[in-house]
Amino acid sequence: MDAVIDTLQIYKRLKDANLNDDVANEIAEVFKDITESVLPKKADVDRVQFVLKIDIEKVKAELRAEIDKVQLSIERSKVDTIKWVAAMLAAQAGVIAALVWLLSN
Repeated sequence: MDAVIDTLQIYKRLKDANLNDDVANEIAEVFKDITESVLPKKADVDRVQFVLKIDIEKVKAELRAEIDKVQLSIERSKVDTIKWVAAMLAAQAGVIAALVWLLSN
């Protein structure tokens, strides 16, 4: 990804445009210097990419942990609901049995 500026090609084009040697050479060098100072190097891009991959993996792990917590909470809610329904059925059966006994006597 390192930007390669063909300073010789720039120099030749400027010479063909009737600029003197020193001016053409200086302009070509300016292009090279600006490009090298502004554009990122491949190592820089690779480093950023590596850091981003690590950050993405951290976020994925955090999301997985949160999803697991939510799933556990849902499972607990299911169990609690089943317990309440079973308790209510038992209480209802007790009330019905008591009513039947009271009304039969």
